[in-house]
Amino acid sequence: RTVWNLVKRGIVIQPQHFELAAILTRHSSARPFQREREMLGHWRPDLSLRSFMGVIEDLRRVWLLPVAGRKEPPAGYWIAADLEDFAEWVARARRAPITQLATIHRVARANFPAFADQLELEFREEVTRP
Repeated sequence: RTVWNLVKRGIVIQPQHFELAAILTRHSSARPFQREREMLGHWRPDLSLRSFMGVIEDLRRVWLLPVAGRKEPPAGYWIAADLEDFAEWVARARRAPITQLATIHRVARANFPAFADQLELEFREEVTRP
């Protein structure tokens, strides 16, 4: 279904994107694709971490696949197959940017208070924007 939607949208399917999507269909939250072990041993050992993460993001952003992942054991990536699995990934994924923004704000407040005040205004505007 996803490939058909890409074709209808006129999106060219990159072979390594298709390969990784196919591999992820064989994994689950209980047995995720472990990038370090499986890439180095089998799939695309020449692909850098940055390139790998780019493919993962394209599968989410362009392909609109629910590629879930986690850093704690069992760490890795898979395609979320049900709402509960997807909701758990969303909860984990949402924490990272919120934590990063909070840290940026604390660093700004400690070192550049005027800039921190400006950040607060931007956050408020973003939250109130429809």
